[in-house]
Order: sequence, then C-alpha cells, then structure tokens
Amino acid sequence: MNRNEYVNPAFKVARESEGLRIGVPVKPERFRTLLNLVWLLVWAAGEAAIILFLLGTPSGSRPLAGLILTTFTLAGGIVLWRWLWIMGGRETFLVTPTALLARREIWGIGHTRKLDLEKIRSVRAEWLRYRVIYPSWGRMFVGHEESQIVIQSAGRAYPYGRGLEEAEARGLVDLLQEEMEFHRPQFPGARSAQMARAGLNA
Repeated sequence: MNRNEYVNPAFKVARESEGLRIGVPVKPERFRTLLNLVWLLVWAAGEAAIILFLLGTPSGSRPLAGLILTTFTLAGGIVLWRWLWIMGGRETFLVTPTALLARREIWGIGHTRKLDLEKIRSVRAEWLRYRVIYPSWGRMFVGHEESQIVIQSAGRAYPYGRGLEEAEARGLVDLLQEEMEFHRPQFPGARSAQMARAGLNA
C-alpha cells in the first residue's frame, strides 16, 4: 500500500520532507457538541448568579461563596476544554529518521512530545482506560469506540488516540510500526503487533 498519501475515515497520512505525518482529528459528534454547549450555558448562568450573590452578600459570608465560585469556575473550565477539544482538537504523529513526534493540539495550540526511536520499546493498541478529565471524550460515548494506542518509551507509557474504534487503533499502530521499522530495522514490530492483538482480544 502506498503510505505517501493515504486517507482513512479516522486519520490522514501524508509524506513530508521531515517524514511521514499522520493526523488524527476528533470525530465530530453533534449530540456531544450540543450537550457540552448546553453545559457551558448552564455554567455561564451559574457563574453570573454566584457573582451577583457575592456582590450582594455581607463580607462575612463571602469566603464560602468565594470557594463555591472557585469550584464552579474550575468545573466550567473543564467543560470548556472538552468542548474546544471536540470542536478543534487533533493529534498528529510525525515519524522522522530518528524520532517520533506526537502532538496534541486544539486549533494549532498544543504540546509536542519527542520520543527517540531508539528508546521506543513498543506501540500497541489496547482497550481504553477511562480518565475523567481526558478531553477526547469528544470522540466517544459510553459503550462505543473504546480503544487507544499506547507508546512505550524509556520506561513510560504514553496513551494517544483515546476513543478510536478497535480497527482504527490497529490501523494507526500498523502505520506507525511500518514507518519506524523502515528507519529502525531492529524495531520489535512483530512482537508489538502480537501484543496489540493480545491486548484487544483479551
């Protein structure tokens, strides 16, 4: 298969001067987008109500109200983060001759992690392990699309692509392994593929 220009419903692959780039955007979900928007509106109304309450209460009652406002603001920030991730979030992987660059961003703003190919021990697909604050809940709903990929490097595990379907996670792993094996023939691709199948079939 030609990996220089390849499009999958879950990701896009393109050959660049630096290496092979794989982009994994968040799947648009109208229901979840609308749900998060409703939560944002509720949060904004509640935030305004608390502020008005603070302005009209005696100074002795303000510490408790201030604590409630802080907690409510943090909760609203998480909802806002998830909504922004649903609207403009994406993950990209760039395989260069020496490293795998994994980036998570929202509309171009994000963080890139550089993983040296020599230190990567495996790339595998596995069932998703839920974390409440992880923003890619925008990709999934309870009982659907519950896979992810895990990159094992320098003794640490880095999860990406959370909420992908099982076949999508396996396809992404295959693409990454194939390109890394090209630059690093000793990369344990066959072993990782077996681990991936074992993890998803367990």
